[in-house]
Amino acid sequence: MRDYFLRRLLLVPVTLFGITFLVFSMTRFLPGGPVDKLQERMAMATEGQKGAVTRGGNSSLSADQLDSLKADFFFDKPLPVGYLMWLGVLEREVDRTSVVFESGQKEKEVTLIHSNGKEFISVQAWARIAESGSFSLTPKDPTIPIPEGWFIRDNSVSEEDKALVKADGNIRALAHRKAFKGVFQWEFNNSSLYGDDVWEMIKARLPISLFYGLITITLTYGLCVPLGIVKALRHRTFVDTFSSLIIFSGYAIPGYVLALILLFTLGFRWEWFPQGGFTSPNFAELTLGGKLFDLAHHAVLPVTAYMVGAFAFDTMLMKNNLMDNLAADYVRTAVAKGASFRASVLNHALRNSLIPIASTFGNNLGAIMGGSFLIESIFDINGFGLLGLNSMIGRDYQVVMAIIFLSSFLYLIGNILSDLIVAV
Repeated sequence: MRDYFLRRLLLVPVTLFGITFLVFSMTRFLPGGPVDKLQERMAMATEGQKGAVTRGGNSSLSADQLDSLKADFFFDKPLPVGYLMWLGVLEREVDRTSVVFESGQKEKEVTLIHSNGKEFISVQAWARIAESGSFSLTPKDPTIPIPEGWFIRDNSVSEEDKALVKADGNIRALAHRKAFKGVFQWEFNNSSLYGDDVWEMIKARLPISLFYGLITITLTYGLCVPLGIVKALRHRTFVDTFSSLIIFSGYAIPGYVLALILLFTLGFRWEWFPQGGFTSPNFAELTLGGKLFDLAHHAVLPVTAYMVGAFAFDTMLMKNNLMDNLAADYVRTAVAKGASFRASVLNHALRNSLIPIASTFGNNLGAIMGGSFLIESIFDINGFGLLGLNSMIGRDYQVVMAIIFLSSFLYLIGNILSDLIVAV
């Protein structure tokens, strides 16, 4: 048993890297990537105005800006190299600053914006071109040295690109700092759609996902297991028939459809519950009891829509498995040897019937983070589901990759936990 779980744990990073590499590869070939989306937004913002002619056509983005964007998404590197940079195994260029030497200019003052992980530090420096054509960086103030890791390199556009920009004879350079910045350093870069740090965006939505996910799992298992036991022990009675009618009615309605029905009837028409959001606008001003009531009041409709499908599935799974085990030979043998029916059910049949329920725990653990983008969109809940939907529509690959990485990791760990629970 120990060796089995050790092998499963060793397969987690292999599987995780396989999933993320596959998705990372897809971002290279899918049309309409983040660079194209940003160009479209910039073109729409400057519609009606005469923009600069760059390699992107009628776009207000310069050649240096496009180069910087492609570097942020590793489009300027081969696929394996870009993936290793995203993981943080290879160094990448961060804190980039473009430097343009006008025709005949050999020295230019630049501002290096250096990030140490907590704050941004500005350092003034001189960028120089030697007679040999090499570039160098020297501090403007000798008492304030340039932070370690800064370099400057040639960043002149290619001959093909020069045809699309003004032939001004300028020499373009790029001052940058090389660092390991990726998944291994828990760095997911910045969102191209929102402009914020991806991990900070995820942390802001983590309490919301945990709130709905944990409540849904607790209510699902807390209600499905006892109800499934009652239905199995009271098979073909009024209790079984009536509960089956309610269960299958809920199972036949998709969660997002039920969400729309509940929102329209109980939220809009009768105004029993809020029409959306996680909390009320004046949540911070409420007392502790008022905050708990406000959270519960806003959670009733979304949680109902979340658990309607899983509730029916797990209840019937519990009932059918318990009925099969009650008809097994070992239960009849236990009763024949003098064990009471109650002891036979609780000590023998029930434990084996819980195995299929335990095996679904991994998927439910992943659902805590995944959420439901349809239900979150309907109720205007700013959780992982809505974030993932907006990121996919906006081609925000940094956010998409971070969500896939974290969700896949939870699914893999959840499956191992399911095996442990089954073994117990």
